[in-house]
Amino acid sequence: MDVRESEQPGGWDFFVSYTQADRAWAEWIAWVLEDDEHCRVLIQAWDFVAGSHWVQGMQSGVQRASHTIAVLSSDYLSSVYGSAEWRAAWAEDPEGAERNLLPVRVSDCDRPGLLREIVSVDLFGINEAVAKLRLRQMVLEAIGGRSKPDKSNPPRFPGQAPISEPRFPGAPTVWEIPSQNPNFTGRESALERLASELTAGVVVTLHGMGGVGKSQLATEYAHAHAADYDVAWWIDAQEPALLAGQFAALAAQLVPVPIADRPQALRRQVYDALRSKAGWLLIFDNADTPEGIKEWLPTGPQRPGSRCHVLVTTRRQGFRGLGHVIDLEVLQPADAIRLLKARVPRLSKAVGRKIATELGWLPLALEQAAAYLDLTAIPGEQYLDLLRGERGVELYGRGKVSDRQDTIATLWDLSFGKIDGESPAAVQLLDVCAYLAPERVPLNMFSSHYELLPEPLSPAAADPVTFWETVAVLVDYSLAKRTDDELRLHRLVQGAIRLRLPAAQAATFRAHTEAILAASKPGRPEDPLNWTLWANLLPHLLAANLEDTNNKLLRATAGDTCWYLLASGNARDAKTLAGRLHHRWRERFGDDDPDTLMAANYLGWALEGLGEWAAARDMDRDTFERRRQVIGEDHPDTLTSASNLAALLGGLGDSEGGLSDLQEALELGGDTLARRSRVLGEDHPKTLISATNQAITLAKMGDLQAAIGLGTETLGRCRHILGRNHPDTLAAASNLAQMHRLQGDLAAARRLGEEALDRSRKVLGKDHPDTLACADDLGITLRALRDYAAARELDQDTLDRRRRILGEYHPDTLTSSNHLDEDL
Repeated sequence: MDVRESEQPGGWDFFVSYTQADRAWAEWIAWVLEDDEHCRVLIQAWDFVAGSHWVQGMQSGVQRASHTIAVLSSDYLSSVYGSAEWRAAWAEDPEGAERNLLPVRVSDCDRPGLLREIVSVDLFGINEAVAKLRLRQMVLEAIGGRSKPDKSNPPRFPGQAPISEPRFPGAPTVWEIPSQNPNFTGRESALERLASELTAGVVVTLHGMGGVGKSQLATEYAHAHAADYDVAWWIDAQEPALLAGQFAALAAQLVPVPIADRPQALRRQVYDALRSKAGWLLIFDNADTPEGIKEWLPTGPQRPGSRCHVLVTTRRQGFRGLGHVIDLEVLQPADAIRLLKARVPRLSKAVGRKIATELGWLPLALEQAAAYLDLTAIPGEQYLDLLRGERGVELYGRGKVSDRQDTIATLWDLSFGKIDGESPAAVQLLDVCAYLAPERVPLNMFSSHYELLPEPLSPAAADPVTFWETVAVLVDYSLAKRTDDELRLHRLVQGAIRLRLPAAQAATFRAHTEAILAASKPGRPEDPLNWTLWANLLPHLLAANLEDTNNKLLRATAGDTCWYLLASGNARDAKTLAGRLHHRWRERFGDDDPDTLMAANYLGWALEGLGEWAAARDMDRDTFERRRQVIGEDHPDTLTSASNLAALLGGLGDSEGGLSDLQEALELGGDTLARRSRVLGEDHPKTLISATNQAITLAKMGDLQAAIGLGTETLGRCRHILGRNHPDTLAAASNLAQMHRLQGDLAAARRLGEEALDRSRKVLGKDHPDTLACADDLGITLRALRDYAAARELDQDTLDRRRRILGEYHPDTLTSSNHLDEDL
């Protein structure tokens, strides 16, 4: 093909404008054009070498080239530089008289704005011969002049092209890759990283748990980058003995006479043939060990500039010796919801998110759920209820995903079987963890209480080295993740384990789990120093079905869990748990059972914290009367109920019950204080609580002298015995500040109140209900001191926090709102 020479000395016939995503197309176009005599092509990939000013080069290309070929794709049209280049070419010839701008589409994309008015040609969706003909015909028709005949030895189609020549970016000539998943969603960053890692090295491994989408990602990559390869071949690598047969099938596509009877010779024959290709991709899917595939990987050097890539997918550890490893995690929430809605458009985002959460964001589980929802047309809300119910694990086997035989119910069976033969202790560790939450599990939970575990896990957990090796087995098979001191199982792995355990074995391992949980109870629940440990243990306790346990120690721990929730300011969750325990234990053990009454005590406390005072009073009074009759008036548990009821009545004296509640609170509180002093001792922490409550009740009854005397003495004892930062000490200080204010000593009230608030914020946190109560009381003192600005600032902050933490209509929130009104 003959073309017109540039009218400018040293100029170019064509400038190829493209974005990096379409580099393969640009190089192929440049090769075809420049292979014709008297044709000079400027292309960034070849002409902008080290030291070049590429922006200046682009400008020179547009200005000095006779024609600009714009390689159009969605990536190009969204590129700032691409847009600048084609617009500059159009500006040189806005009427198209010289046909300076020649658009070439390499993918199905729109031609926006001015580009829509310029005739273009399409090179995608056709074979190389047709593409060459179209490209040359476009140039001839655009620039006129003579047509140069083809050379006798033009660049061949990429399947036979020498490696030094750019290949036509069409489909590979040798292709054995599974079909694309039409519902493939997300993973953009993973695809980008995979492409980058393959560019940096020959072998890249995708690692992750079963069902996380390793094979799907490999398939998607192969289809997305098909234009980069002459050969793309899929190898099922799970069974090393079958690799030779699959290489023989590949060899049959590459060489005339494959060597089928000698594996090493076959491997050399395949890779020798691949070295003549400009690009090839081999995917070893589901490899079990590096040793199983290592002899089938390329060993010799690859030609510079070639695209020679091996992609491995595996659940197992130990592949970093082969090259880069990418750890694939579960889907991001937005992608998980999109995946569900792709199959079930009617599904709301809110329900989709809840379903995805229950399935742990695992792609296979999401596809399986979507398939089941699509097939059965069951409403998403009903499916969610089933998933959360007792029969939820049955859904693990429902819903088929195309091109897969396994389901969530069977996905890990092979791994379970291998581990059983390799490490029975590891299997038992899985079985115990199956009844914990899908959250981080401290490893010392097992090693510190190894005597409560079954054989052979018990001796393994007793020995640090053996235990680490046991845990390593689970991590190796991607059934668990491990940090330095924690272990975590995916919720669906746990469900699959529970599904495969016979009833008798399930009961046995649940009992071991319950024993471990009861023994792992942190320190006292009311101590803020223990709250982090309680927070870590909480999800596992809640997963243990506490209301149905037969383990007496675990029921006591359940009560302490309610105590922790209340002490840390979480009355709402405490009410849920205590209510569940109380209801179930009444059914199982009766109203007067000690465990039932323990749950009732915490339920009353939670109701009070939520502002449900009438219900709290009824619950506290009933619990007190039952304990007094069943275990006696001086029993510590009875005195706890008496103290709680007296404190509640004292609080109600400010609003609902008035003087009668205050009088009852004074009498009951005084009796409780006397009994605790006699039974427990004057310095016992519970005695100090009664003294603090009794002092504030005396103040509300008007006996300020007695109140301040008792309050001052109690605060001193609390500081000495519990420490200045103990929550009970802070409560005593805040109450004493209130008494000083009622007496008229505003300076003392402010000093005590500010110290109590400062310590509460540091110890309990700014949002803790007790901190907010302290802040509310200090606001009253500031207003009494006529420091209205400080009062208003503090009351506004308290109101905002109470609205967020307690709710708009909680009595404490309404009190804060009234106090702020008084400040204005």
